[in-house]
Amino acid sequence: MLAAIILGYFLGTAAAWYLAKKLLELFADRYTHSPAQRRFMKVMGGVLGAIALAPAIFISVFFSGYLEREFALPVSGAYWVLHALGLALLTVLTVLFATGMGAVLGVIGARSLYPGRRG
Repeated sequence: MLAAIILGYFLGTAAAWYLAKKLLELFADRYTHSPAQRRFMKVMGGVLGAIALAPAIFISVFFSGYLEREFALPVSGAYWVLHALGLALLTVLTVLFATGMGAVLGVIGARSLYPGRRG
């Protein structure tokens, strides 16, 4: 069980890092107009994404424990691999949600702090 938690959180963190970078690039290309706005938006998204890593492990472990109790899943066999993948998926979703919120707040803040072209 502990190996599944460690593996799931490691895989989820690695996948969340890669996908969050792609999400921030997408937001930056679409909604910012200057390099200063891009930097500000990426910093805000990165900070909120990094902050979300701590609660992501708790959310994923509590949710997987709930599913384990609710559906009486077996602990033996290859179940730990599925458990690790579920933890990774919940970690990625939590971090990407927080990164997206940070990116939206970063775009709003960047447009007010660094006014660029209107349009």
